[in-house]
Amino acid sequence: MYKRHIRSLKTVAISTLALVFLFSAASAQVTTSTVTGRVVDGQGNVIPGAKVTVKSVATGAERTTVTGSDGEYVVPNLQPGLYSVSVEAQSFSRALIESVELNVGARQNVNFDLQPGNVTETVTITTTPPLVETTRSELDTAISPQEIENLPLLNRTFAGLTVIAP
Repeated sequence: MYKRHIRSLKTVAISTLALVFLFSAASAQVTTSTVTGRVVDGQGNVIPGAKVTVKSVATGAERTTVTGSDGEYVVPNLQPGLYSVSVEAQSFSRALIESVELNVGARQNVNFDLQPGNVTETVTITTTPPLVETTRSELDTAISPQEIENLPLLNRTFAGLTVIAP
């Protein structure tokens, strides 16, 4: 009877550890993206209190933040997709970058160099930020819907996609 009780406790302990491991592994999956950056003027001086707006091209949803005393901003928890990022500050022209593509888990750095002018003026920046991410060292893989449809996946589950990622 005593041995059966100990065996039962061991089973409960092992099951609990397995559940903790599974939940911690599942929570490590990142499905959102982040836009960060710094806003400066023509001489490289930071612009605190600048209004930064990140807008989804597909849905029109907007997220707004304000730069800190160091001129930096962070907009976390964005769904992957195409975004436009704009910055407005008093006594400066509005700046806009129209095509910022965010992939799953990306931390895209989008910096602005505002020019003195009227707020009603908009300077559109047509170059896109580089896709090389210098702020972190993790490796991510984005799998397109076409790849999901065409690849042979074990049991057609989300977990089957993990074997094709490097």
